Amino acid sequence: MLFFPFVYCIDIFICYYPPTDHLYLEDQSVADILALNITDHIALTGHSFNDWKQTMGFYYIIIACTIAYIIIITLAFLMDKFLQGRLKLGASSAQTVKMVEMNKQISRNLIIQMGLASVLQHAYEYSDVLTVCFESNCVNLIPSMALYIAEIVTIVRHKKFHNSFYALFVMRAIPDLVYVLDSFYCQRLPSIIGSLLYPIYSQLPTWFYAISLFFTGHTFQANNLVTIFILFNRLTAIIMPMKHEKLWRKLLPLLTIFVLCVPILTCWPVLKLDGIILLNNPNSTTDQSFVMYEAGDAPYISYITYISTVFSAIFMIICVLINICTFVAYKLHMKKANTNENNFTDIKKKLLVYALATFLGHALVASLFLIILITNIDDPKTKTMLYVYYTLIMDIGTVLLSSCLLLWASGTFRQQLLKDFGIIRINNQDAYKSTGNLIRHLDNKHNPSSTDKDGTGLHTPEKRARIHSGGSPTIHDCFMRSVNGNNFDDLERKLLIYAVATFLGHAFVASLLLILIITNIDDPKTKTMLYVYYTLIMDTVNANVQQDIIANMRNRPCISYN
Repeated sequence: MLFFPFVYCIDIFICYYPPTDHLYLEDQSVADILALNITDHIALTGHSFNDWKQTMGFYYIIIACTIAYIIIITLAFLMDKFLQGRLKLGASSAQTVKMVEMNKQISRNLIIQMGLASVLQHAYEYSDVLTVCFESNCVNLIPSMALYIAEIVTIVRHKKFHNSFYALFVMRAIPDLVYVLDSFYCQRLPSIIGSLLYPIYSQLPTWFYAISLFFTGHTFQANNLVTIFILFNRLTAIIMPMKHEKLWRKLLPLLTIFVLCVPILTCWPVLKLDGIILLNNPNSTTDQSFVMYEAGDAPYISYITYISTVFSAIFMIICVLINICTFVAYKLHMKKANTNENNFTDIKKKLLVYALATFLGHALVASLFLIILITNIDDPKTKTMLYVYYTLIMDIGTVLLSSCLLLWASGTFRQQLLKDFGIIRINNQDAYKSTGNLIRHLDNKHNPSSTDKDGTGLHTPEKRARIHSGGSPTIHDCFMRSVNGNNFDDLERKLLIYAVATFLGHAFVASLLLILIITNIDDPKTKTMLYVYYTLIMDTVNANVQQDIIANMRNRPCISYN
């Protein structure tokens, strides 16, 4: 199974690195988009259009691997049905449970591998550099948007999620979704299907161009403000748990007005912008992709950049202070609660890692915008790089992290979301009944006195009181605790980590721009290669880092068996 992605990668490598017949940038208009000077021909590594055998071989491999994936996934599905049937029959085998989990993990890995191959094929199909960037953004963004909307609907429908944290989550989700729609309107769609939209966009009044830049600045600043409030929310949940919810319910209306109005006060001059349309390739009769820009010296674009710089600097300072206070408060809280030393040490290490990672993200944001202030923002190279990579970083740092990490942070919310939208039907009582024999069998082995006289295997209130007063918990207790999701401290800790991790994503929004601005590369070939392949590299590296961090943050089982 692991061989198939390598086949994709090898074939992609052959097609993208042909020994001859490179595509050359011979048109200065195309080079202007890349901020390059083509006094000499610059080789843009891409398709070898003249090699028919390479192209046909590529598609044959794609078809063969796709069929193989379909067969393997079908077998995995049938195996899952078989194992679930064994559990329903009451097979008391721990090995069966392990096989079920292993089968699920294999299925998830297969889906990830197929996604990787799809992205590579997608990049092969579209040779235009800007199209590759924006197409990959759309592929990664649309599922995250759908998840975001589903989470908002779940929060609104169920009263058990009507608390301050989820209210702030929705408050931040709305600017995120507005930003996504705005980016499709002003950046993604013109670069992907510009030939279809150009006749329509060319007839729009100039204020249509101004409103897109206004929403870009407004949503960015509103997102930063709500992130600060989410970190404050987690801090107050630790230092004043009894008054926390009551205080935030009173503040939420004022905070909502504040988040909506403050960005308007800073971004309204942008509405006077005089917008124009610039074709990416004016000399081409087929490529009519375009960008929306400001006429003249672009003073309002520079203005909104400076405003975002100030906001990011303030945002960094405040969030660093909040993170430090939260870490100290949580440490004191755990000491007062007389938590087990081993668990406390483990939690302290995890929070320390997140605190350091958050501080690094804050430092990158500050460095980015400070460099923007001291450098010439009117430099066409800086503007080009900012335009291309802004949407990618915003997608990963805001929509992707905010939507996905919430599912990891709250098991109750995750189960409710899956139940509402019918993705995977999860019934706690059915799960308990289907695995009841296995739980009772292991209970008796671990704690022979755990079974009641009536043979039900359920603990009486007296036994639960004895267990909580110092006795060892049974597997039944651990299972019911995980099913019912009553571990409040664990949920609070996960929500705290969620707030910090999503802030790290917001800080990551600016990290790429920092690299692009401080690396003044004079070699045009190096700049071209960076421009072409940076999106794929960043998507891969960022996904691996997130998976490693989340894997290290998983809780240990409450009982270990030898």
